Formats: sequence, structure tokens, C-alpha cells
Amino acid sequence: MSETFDFGILGGGVIGLSLARELCNRGRVLVVDRQNVGQEASWAGAGILPPASAKNAIHSREKLLALSFQLHEAWAAELMQESGIDNGFRKCGAIHLARTPGELASLNGQLLELQEDGIQVTPLTAELAVKRVPSLAAIQHKILAAAWLPQEAQIRNPWHLQALKQSCINQGVQFLENQGHCQLRLQGSNVTSVQTETGEEISAKRFCVTAGAWTAELIAPLGIQISTVPVRGQMLLFKLPEPIFTPIIYEGTRYIVAREDGHVVVGSTLEEAGFDKSTSESGVKSLLNFANGIVPELNESNLVQSWAGLRPASFDGFPYMGAAPHLDNLWIATAHFRSGLLLSTGTAKLMSQILCHETPLFDLSPFRIDRG
Repeated sequence: MSETFDFGILGGGVIGLSLARELCNRGRVLVVDRQNVGQEASWAGAGILPPASAKNAIHSREKLLALSFQLHEAWAAELMQESGIDNGFRKCGAIHLARTPGELASLNGQLLELQEDGIQVTPLTAELAVKRVPSLAAIQHKILAAAWLPQEAQIRNPWHLQALKQSCINQGVQFLENQGHCQLRLQGSNVTSVQTETGEEISAKRFCVTAGAWTAELIAPLGIQISTVPVRGQMLLFKLPEPIFTPIIYEGTRYIVAREDGHVVVGSTLEEAGFDKSTSESGVKSLLNFANGIVPELNESNLVQSWAGLRPASFDGFPYMGAAPHLDNLWIATAHFRSGLLLSTGTAKLMSQILCHETPLFDLSPFRIDRG
């Protein structure tokens, strides 16, 4: 590729693909990925979209959550038109459970916070929780408290990524996949090109690195340091003959997500294991016991698959979103941790604004690259 693009995006996960979709009407866009796009953490998640409201949002992170959640329903309809692919967006609601005193205290605090944020939430008795999910009858006597969030939604990650890629292709975005390790080339304070592992150099006027857990490795040769760590999350997939419940079920940080075709996703572990994406016997067993302990129908006989993804986490829990320090045409968007898919729409909207030198919808300084 000898031509010069207006935008070069390094990393084809959900953040990179969403940004490419936002930018495709603003110039010529190229997405470069170390493998096939959409194959890392973006694919590995469960597609949960927790509700967020702009009503009482004060901090930039709260505003980012609210913007992103608001955009997802519209994006689902638009992606269907642009790609012909249903991304699985469904308003399914969610039930949060507490079976221990610690979980009860945590849930009570979470309910207060949700109510203060303007999120619709209804406390449930154990009996009412079982009415919504009959499979919970086996643990009804152990449920200390429960809550119903009717606005919670889900999408199916692989379908969403397919829809994003096809939408981008249909709108002229170009892709360069399976490029292995790439290097950004500098001339003064400008990034002039990206050199692929095969030696090909591609020029662009503006670059954005959206490479998830691999972002730090890409920008380190430029003298840019960010404090991120890959956090492994192991997942299980079950297949039931037919769907037996609809809401997402939470207990603490773990969850059970039912699909309309009988598939059920269960996750996830939180492990600092470097760049090791393998599953472990203990991790799989822990999730299997959790799933079976909540929904007895989920057991080894209908376990289909297990996998793991690496979610990039920052030292302070905030994503990195903004201009690279000391460089004129490089931006970075990474470290969305467990919320990459949820925050992808809002991140794409805001990053497209700052890449085009427009004033973003709200202050992004809490996400600045040089904060540490």
C-alpha cells in the first residue's frame, strides 16, 4: 500500500473498529492488526451492557458510561442497515444476587449508588427472584437479597464485531490483517508511517493506537509509557436444548448470560497471568461450580467450550484516551478493562472528535496519556 491514508488505526478490536466506523466519512481509513481483527478481548467477552444515565453524571468516566450506553441501541439498528448483520442487541434485564453477608453489604451499597445515578432498580425478595428465573428455586433458601435492573442489555460479541467489520468494509475502510509486530516511524514530532513485520510501510496523516493489551508494547519505542497490565478472564459456554431464562444473573463479579438460542455464557476470572491466554483447570472448575450452583441445569454434560481473553487494565481503573505527549499526530485509546465493549461506542465518538481537532463532548483530561 503506497498511498497515504487520512487515518491509520493500529488495533482492530472493538475500539479500533468502532473508531474506524466513526471516521470513515471524514477521510480514508486503514485498520492494521497483528492478526485477524476482532480476535482478542473484544471477542472473548459476554457482551454485557450495564445501564448508565447522564442525569446525575458528574465525572468524565460517568459521562463516558452514559454516552456509550445511550449509543448502543442506535448503533445496533444502524449496523443492521449498514451490514445486514444482527449484533444481538437485546434489553434482557438483570438480576443481582447476594448469598453471603459480604455480598449483601456490597449489593446494598451498589443499589444506593445506582439509585443516586438515576438507574431504575427494584429490590426483590428471594421468591420474586425465583419467579423471574425459576432455575433459582434450588438456591431460594440461600438468597439473602436480590435486585432487578430492567434496563440492562446485551449484545453478542462475535456478531457485533462481524457487523462492525462489514459496515467498515461497505463504507470504504481498508484492512491490513495478520501483520504480527508493527513499528511506528517518527520524523521529528510526527509519526509518518507504520512498518509491518513484512517490511511494508504505510503512511497516514493521523494515527491512533487501539491495540488493547498490546498498546504499551507498540508505543514504548516512541518513549511513551502507560501503566497497564493484561488481566486474564476465563469464560465458559454452555448449550441448553432451549432457553430457560432471559435476565443476566450476577453474583459479585461473576455472571451468567443467556442467549436466545439456548447458549449460556459464564464468566469470568480475574487473573494477572501476563500474556498467557490459556485456560486453567482450576479456573474452569471454579466457573463450572459457580454456574451449576446458581443454575443447576448448567453442568459438564452441556459445557461446549472454554476460553480466555486478556483485558487491558490501567493502574487507576480509567482508560487512556487522548493525544500522545510530545507528538503531533498520534492518539491512544486503550485500558478499558472489563468495559471495552460497553465503552466502545462513546470512545469512538469522542476519539473521532479529537482526531479531527474538534472539541469533545466533555472533558477528557482524566483519561490523558501522561497521567502515569
